[in-house]
Parts: sequence; structure tokens; C-alpha cells
Amino acid sequence: MRLSLLPGMLILAAILATLFYRLLPCWLAPSSTGKMGPVNKEEDRGRTGRGHGAAAWQGSLSAACSLWLMRSGRIEPQSRNRFWLISGLAGIAVGVAAYLSGRPAGISGLIILLTWFLISRVVALQSIRLKKAFERDLFKIYRFVDLQLSSGVRLTDTLSGLADAAPGSPIRMFLQRFSAVYQLTFDLDQASSELRRLFPGSDMNLLTGHLEQTLRTGQTGRSLLRMENLLFARYFSCLQTESAALRRDLLWLALAGLTPTLAALLFPLLMSAVEALSTLFT
Repeated sequence: MRLSLLPGMLILAAILATLFYRLLPCWLAPSSTGKMGPVNKEEDRGRTGRGHGAAAWQGSLSAACSLWLMRSGRIEPQSRNRFWLISGLAGIAVGVAAYLSGRPAGISGLIILLTWFLISRVVALQSIRLKKAFERDLFKIYRFVDLQLSSGVRLTDTLSGLADAAPGSPIRMFLQRFSAVYQLTFDLDQASSELRRLFPGSDMNLLTGHLEQTLRTGQTGRSLLRMENLLFARYFSCLQTESAALRRDLLWLALAGLTPTLAALLFPLLMSAVEALSTLFT
């Protein structure tokens, strides 16, 4: 390898080392926090206040990265660590391949950043898909709870089996975690805290409020049934919107498929018309 490539390689190595150092807390924190016991909030706040700014910044970055990946469906620490490893190696491999093929070091660095940006867009699309699935299948949770309570099942047993409300749904894994935490603690607020972080908004707040009211009073009234009917109407509206979007996409796909055929049929006619016009003016 030519010595003229050495400065560029050193610059690229420095960039990669800096990025690796910045992302290292996101790789290590999920596995380490899973082994830590509960910490008193006041004590933790005091330690954070006395800590260095860099350590606090790295902790907040790690928490934000973990939440970002959890909203895309990677709820286990192992899957998040695997994502960081694979995406980091993929970006570095693409950048090194571009550099070895003769690209300048700056262009190779931009290719690495572009690769990571595309990976982040995939994660964002997965998060949007899960959020839409939660909004679409929320009526199933209300229906499941209402049917179980109407059948005489206790609410504690109903919440322990809440994952059965949406079989085959992408949100089932989140409901399983909710049920597992509730079975261990019997604390609705603690069990629903992760769902509120993953799916923030009024829908989750209303669901938690209805469940807390039912636990406190022991009566459901007609609020669950009204919410089920309201959310089912929204679910049906979402299905109609998705069907209309699918028909529109199929129409555009059909037009795109017919374009080469129409061009092949119209091109000879157009050429004949041009030749006829040229003979008239000669």
C-alpha cells in the first residue's frame, strides 16, 4: 500500500475510534444495568449531581439509545447489543471497502455516516410500524379485559394474561413484559411504566387510568365497552385508509408497468408522424 494513503488511513482510524468511544456506553450499559439492583432515587440523584458531566452525559445518551431501540422492538439487552455491534461493523466494513477501492478518506468517512444514517432510518420505520400496530390493536386489549371481567375473572388474573389479548400482533412481546412485571410486583403503575415510555400519548394514559379505576373500585361500568367501540371504529377507519393506500400503490405500480409497453407502441407512431411532417416541409 502506498505511503501516501497513510495520512488518510490515520484520519479515518481517528474518526472511527472517536465514534466507537462515544457509542461504547450504549453497548455496555444495557447489559450492566440488567444486573444492578434497585437504587434509591434520592441517592442516585445525589450521585448523578456529584458525578462528572461526561459521565452524566454518557448515561443520558445510553438511556436515550436504549429507549430508541426498544421502541423499534428490540426490548432485550442482548438484541440491542447485537444491533450496535452489527451496525457498527457494517458501517466500518463499507467505509474500509470504499477506502481500499481508491476513495479519499473524507468520502469513505461520509459513506460510513451514510450507512449508519440508513440503518437509523430502518429503525425509525420499525418504530413507526410498532406504534401504528399499538394504536390499531388497542381495542383488542379493551375487549379482552371487558370479556374477562364479564366472565367473572379477577382483574389481577386478567392482567397477568394480557398478552393473550393480541395473538400474532407485533405488540404481543410488550404485553408479555407487562404481564411478567405485574405478576412479580402486582404494581400496575410499575408494570405500565415501560409501556408508557414506549408508546407515549393519550391512548396509553387512558388505558392505565381505566385499569387503575377498575382495580380501585372493583367495577368496570360501561367505560371499557365505550372505549372498545370507539377504538374499534378507529381500527376500522385505519383498515379503510390502508386499503385505499394499497389500491393507490397498486394503481401506480400498474401504470409504471404499462409505461414501457405504451412507449414501445407509441414510439413508431410518433416517428411516423415526424417523418410525415418533415416530408411536407421539404
